Amino acid sequence: MTRRRKGQSPAGPGAEIYAWLDRELNEGAGMDIGFEALVPVGPVRLDPSSVEGFQSRYRTIKGFQDAVLRTLRASLEGRTDPAVAALLLGDSPSDYREPYHRDLADAHLTTPMFFRTDEPSPGQLSEIQCCGSAWDLAEALWLAAEAHPRDLGGTEHFPESPASAVARAMRATLGADPVVHHLLDNASRPHGMRYFVQRTRRHGVRYFGYDRDVASDDCRLVRSHDFVSLAHPNFFGERM
Repeated sequence: MTRRRKGQSPAGPGAEIYAWLDRELNEGAGMDIGFEALVPVGPVRLDPSSVEGFQSRYRTIKGFQDAVLRTLRASLEGRTDPAVAALLLGDSPSDYREPYHRDLADAHLTTPMFFRTDEPSPGQLSEIQCCGSAWDLAEALWLAAEAHPRDLGGTEHFPESPASAVARAMRATLGADPVVHHLLDNASRPHGMRYFVQRTRRHGVRYFGYDRDVASDDCRLVRSHDFVSLAHPNFFGERM
């Protein structure tokens, strides 16, 4: 997806769609951000194997993450080469390397709940990124495809929006309506994530700082865009 310069308004039949996307992002987030990408001139048709790959790849990635976590724990506990833990934690700040992770409880060492992949082509992963930057663009495009099926091809393979799916996953994991503290300062697209937060609120997710009846102690899910920022909020000690 190509980035669109702010204020750049393509002419022609697609102008209506860009105007619709700009309104959706701005009204949904309550700010002047607009839609920042370029949309193909026609629908991109996925073959069935590509669709199946996108839907099944999650299990493969979770298996990879589980294996990495098991390997890290074995290294931290001295059951395998300690150099493995040093390698896996080498880009962490010095206060959060082996001694810090060695003292964590089992409940603290889990695989990521939310992430997305960067795929130059389907099935070729260049990055696995937490915790879902650019989901705002996916959400807005899903809504646009629903609103403009003739131009954008509809939502043939995806029956619900990303925000709906994330809200459903939160509810299934927590066993209750989600109450969330989402730390946005380290997001590469904080404006887009604010839009996505507002979209998930429409599906029953409540947030500290957004909903008047939510206090920090109520939050059962804390989301951040990098590991270190989890340790900086005022509530980190009590939550641990």
